[in-house]
Amino acid sequence: MSLQTFKIGDPGESFKTEFIKVADANNQYEMSTWLFADGAFDTWKGLVEANSAATENEKEFVLDYSTYTLRMKCDVTKITSAAGVAVDSSSNRAGSGCCIRDKSQKGGGYCTFIDSTDTAIETKFLTDPNFEVSTASPYEITQTSI
Repeated sequence: MSLQTFKIGDPGESFKTEFIKVADANNQYEMSTWLFADGAFDTWKGLVEANSAATENEKEFVLDYSTYTLRMKCDVTKITSAAGVAVDSSSNRAGSGCCIRDKSQKGGGYCTFIDSTDTAIETKFLTDPNFEVSTASPYEITQTSI
């Protein structure tokens, strides 16, 4: 099956959960999520089911996953550090980011952050034990073996 690109639908504000949003003279950051059914999965599922050359992984993913999409917004435009130093887009924000964790089910979660070069975004899945280590002070998400 050739690589297919699907545009994630716009869930709108009705599906948004805003965890934190700060916009003042010293800070501009936000962590929000959306959980919504996205038709892009059904489109992909139909293509896999109609393709006799679909891989075993693709066939398994069709059975194991659903149309629900978790979208996370992590805005770290400007953050004042604990030491009172403003870190914004004109300085190094490497390592700044957000994590979401399924703590109730001990299912791990995801962290997204600016990489060590301060030029790209990384997303990592962390198991529940990884979260205990990674989110202890000081935070060391980028150092966690996954």
